[in-house]
Order: sequence, then C-alpha cells, then structure tokens
Amino acid sequence: MIEKETLIREYVKALRNNNASVFVGSGISSPIFNKCWKELILPYAIKIGLSNDTMGDDYPFIAQSYINCGNDELAFQKEICAVFRSSETTDVHSILAELPIRNYWTTNYDELLENALNHKNKHFDLIYNNDSFVSLDDRRDHIVYKCHGDCKHPDSIIITQKHYENFKVKAFNFTHALYNELASSSVLFLGYSFNDPDINNIISTLSAINSVTQKHFLITKKN
Repeated sequence: MIEKETLIREYVKALRNNNASVFVGSGISSPIFNKCWKELILPYAIKIGLSNDTMGDDYPFIAQSYINCGNDELAFQKEICAVFRSSETTDVHSILAELPIRNYWTTNYDELLENALNHKNKHFDLIYNNDSFVSLDDRRDHIVYKCHGDCKHPDSIIITQKHYENFKVKAFNFTHALYNELASSSVLFLGYSFNDPDINNIISTLSAINSVTQKHFLITKKN
C-alpha cells in the first residue's frame, strides 16, 4: 500500500511522459447499472436450482452450468448485454476521457467509456474481440480494449467458464497487447475489488511477466 500523494505524483509523471494507461472495472460503472456479479448471475442460478445462499461466488462456473442445463448460449449473452446498454456515462469516465491516455482497457461490457470519449470528440478505435485487431484506423488518437467483449456484440462477451478458458488459449492478440501494455506503461486499475474474478486473471498475467519493471496502481475500497 502506498500513500495517496505518492500515487498521484507517480501517475501524473506517467501522464506527462505519455506513458499512462487505465484499466476500468465494473465498480466505475455502478452509478449507472448498480449490478454486481452476484446480482447479474443470481436469476440464472435460481433457474438451475441454486439459491442466494447456495450459489457460491464462482460466477463463470454458474453461468456455464446454466448453459450446460440446455439453455441457449447466445440468448443468454443477449439478455446479459441488454442490461448494459446505455447512452449515459459517469463523472469518472468523463475525467478519464479528458486525460492524456492513449489506451483504455476494460473488462466491462457497457458503453460508458466510449460515450465519454464521444462526448469529448475523441477519435478512438474499439477492440472487442480477437478479430477486431485487423480493422484498426491509423488516424486514431486512442484505443479502447474491451477484453471481455462489447454489449453491442453479444456473441463477443466472456462470461461462462468455457469462455474464460478459451480466452486464455485463443485470444492471442489480446494477450500480447496486454503483455505489451503492462511492460511499457504505468496502468491504473479502477473499479475492481480483490473478490472480483477478473482482477485475479489480470494479476496472474502480470505475475507471468517476470521482467516487468513498470509501476502499476490499484485503487480499491478498504475491506
């Protein structure tokens, strides 16, 4: 743990050196959606015989179990994506859109970051699956990497256990882009808790890069 003043000083230094990125989690979008992982998955857990008390906290496993019970995967993805469609944004997203950040990373499905960048008339590319790397615009000022897919493209979202397992193996472009980001930029993680399944995957990726000397920062609530 570091002092707030130290974090601000170090991250501002990275911003001035054009060497800062941000990784946004679901906590930043909560003023609009107010949906945690458990609340999102609970209705589907109930449909397969689980309850609030018995479902546990392995949410990708529960989502996979729902599909394994014979439910249509794409229909499930569409229902999840419908929750996150919005033309709004938040104050935090607006501030992030104003900063001299080239690459924005998120595990969120929602459009709040893109909405904020559009409000600031920023020219950006959106990467939401492994294939969208091939259609980049060289005139872009920013890139938004949506690691777990985009709510406008339901078949792209990563939510079941199988999706997570396939992402680690098949998302070659995403994996290498994230390795390069962590190795070359100071990344500020916002909107994650240590109970969030996404942050564990990110930390394991960071731990695998033994030679990384870049400083990265995580702001989270105290337990």
